[in-house]
Amino acid sequence: MGILVDKRHVITCAHVVNAALGRDVFSDTYPDADSRVIVRFPLVNGQPEIKVEIVHWLAPGMNPRDDIALLTLNEDAPEEAGIAILADIAGIPLDADRLSVFGRSESGPSGDNWIGNNVDAKFMGSTTAAWIQIDSIDRAGAFVEPGFSGAAVWDATHQVSVGMVVAKLISETERIAYMIPAYDLAAEIPKLTIERRNLSSTFSPAWTFLSAVMFILLFVHFSVQRGLTNLKALSLGGENAVLSGFWGMHIAALLLYVLMLQLFRFSTAFRQHKWWQKVPGFGRFSLVPQPSSRALSAVASIFFFVVLPFAAQAHFLWHFQYGDGRVIVKPSEFNCPSKELSDRGMTCDGQGEFCWFRPMDVVLVKACKGDAPYWNTAYRFGDSPAAGHWVTYYPILQPSVIYLLTAIASVLALLALSNVFFDPCVRFWRILRAFRDDVFGVSRVSRDL
Repeated sequence: MGILVDKRHVITCAHVVNAALGRDVFSDTYPDADSRVIVRFPLVNGQPEIKVEIVHWLAPGMNPRDDIALLTLNEDAPEEAGIAILADIAGIPLDADRLSVFGRSESGPSGDNWIGNNVDAKFMGSTTAAWIQIDSIDRAGAFVEPGFSGAAVWDATHQVSVGMVVAKLISETERIAYMIPAYDLAAEIPKLTIERRNLSSTFSPAWTFLSAVMFILLFVHFSVQRGLTNLKALSLGGENAVLSGFWGMHIAALLLYVLMLQLFRFSTAFRQHKWWQKVPGFGRFSLVPQPSSRALSAVASIFFFVVLPFAAQAHFLWHFQYGDGRVIVKPSEFNCPSKELSDRGMTCDGQGEFCWFRPMDVVLVKACKGDAPYWNTAYRFGDSPAAGHWVTYYPILQPSVIYLLTAIASVLALLALSNVFFDPCVRFWRILRAFRDDVFGVSRVSRDL
């Protein structure tokens, strides 16, 4: 057997290649450069055959990354064959996972009409530095037999292939086989791209809960900021429009950072899947991270949990800088007369008890005598000095944290959407090669000059 990993490449076991070439299956001699074997696609109508070249071959053995071969097809594989996705599941233990292997017994019928078998197995864990043990589930049913070597091991729980069958224990009583895990295959074959799924069992519940909470809170604070006071009970600013926008800005900065990090991690973990499957499914509480089931649900998730929240944050930040909110100070706390602060560009009330300015205008107030206060209620943000219309505010520090978290969330969102809609690997290497050519091109010109 073999695993089609892209239109032009198949991975299999080195001893399978030996058998196909008519050599001893345990031969450790690299095949001749002009050696060719034939690959057949049994599940494609007509069972087409394509000649392949051996481009990478590691002799059979039980050391890590032994018994691996990479074959290059002379032409593209049939579309109907499908391309396998291999993954390294690192975030969730695979203990006792239900597995499936498709193969053909070497003792079974041969010729154009042969039929393979799908056999069930379960994940058992490492037995050597190189191999993972898989056991039969049904002691009476079919299981891995000689002839299954090189077959993909499908994990039904994670819906992805996790390795390649390499051997079977020769025993009349034990039904045990072994596989080479996907991470060892990728480590030995640089051309092989696999998914690295380092997502824990809490991912799906956390994504569903946090994305729902973020959308509801941002909707509430945006609505109250726009004058819809019916939702004031859920707003941290009550019915005060300025404070609702102020708290909405904080909520968006924190939750957008967390959710965009989650989205980026998921889109990277499922990077070999179709674009809509790189977006986590909403409403899932399963212990295994689940992708969106269709394109429409992925578009909805991107719209409600990426586009709208960032639009709301842009609205909050704009009103924070240019809206009705003010930074309010008491001149007496800075040992200054109100006229002094008024001369500095602030607006003061008639009694000289309070002065205020826009958040980005004055920033810090210099004391007329002694040290200027900073903590506690030295600075207040709101629309008036009246009780319930302001909250404690820390200039420079507080907006800097908000802008920083929003900027990081924006970068993570761009990276995640790039993963979703483009091929990040191809783009990265193209950029790297272009950069290399530019650098070395300049170097050559400089040396010539």
